Amino acid sequence: MIGLRDVVLSYNELEGPIPNNKAFMNASLEGNKGLYGNVTGFQPCERPSSIVKKHSRSKLILANVLPVMGALVLLCAFIGVLMCDKRRKVKDVERRDDGLFSISLLDGKALYRDILNATEEFDATFCIGQGGQGSVYKVNLPSLGSIAVKRFHSSFANAHCKSFTNEHRNIVKLYGFCSNAQHSFLVYKCVERGSLFSILSNEVESKNLDWLKRMNIIKGVAFALSYLHQDYSPPIVHRGISSSNILLDFEYEAC
Repeated sequence: MIGLRDVVLSYNELEGPIPNNKAFMNASLEGNKGLYGNVTGFQPCERPSSIVKKHSRSKLILANVLPVMGALVLLCAFIGVLMCDKRRKVKDVERRDDGLFSISLLDGKALYRDILNATEEFDATFCIGQGGQGSVYKVNLPSLGSIAVKRFHSSFANAHCKSFTNEHRNIVKLYGFCSNAQHSFLVYKCVERGSLFSILSNEVESKNLDWLKRMNIIKGVAFALSYLHQDYSPPIVHRGISSSNILLDFEYEAC
């Protein structure tokens, strides 16, 4: 296909060699771990003999490892059941004691105290942005690294929060939320470059945003909206899409 210009085959679990075609050199192929070829980010082409040898070694390793892995899986499942039961009991106690609700994978009370200490109870010096519903603070915690905490204004203090049980690469990872009589806030991954609005508003940084980066940002936003509208249950409609709500990481990947 000499006239082929654009190829988008991301996240299709494809396997095999990538065609030696100019269009495939710049194709969107991420999420296909079984592909290989002379394309950046993928394993180089292998000769058939080396592939056969690798498969033989793999079969030998599997024959020795599978029995051990089976035993470990059963042990991990047993431990997991015990931990889940314990975690449910801990959450029930937290609710009755002080009204602090948490969906964090970590200890809710400990995370709550760590955030208050790290921000000196939400001092303005730690604030990195403000919006209509609240203010955003950047926090560095040993347990999670660099995170962002969105503290709601008092008018939104009783808002109900719900986590994403499924993750998507173009949606900011939500670690959890805390809500009690004093504070209500979300805890999520800190996206390094900040908002698209802040970058476009900066004369120096906006010059680094070439058309290829801008196209990738648009694709990232489209993937995120497609996930929320079609793949998440129940579907979610984001009613405030703007450059202020699009965050970029170090690779200019949009979230």
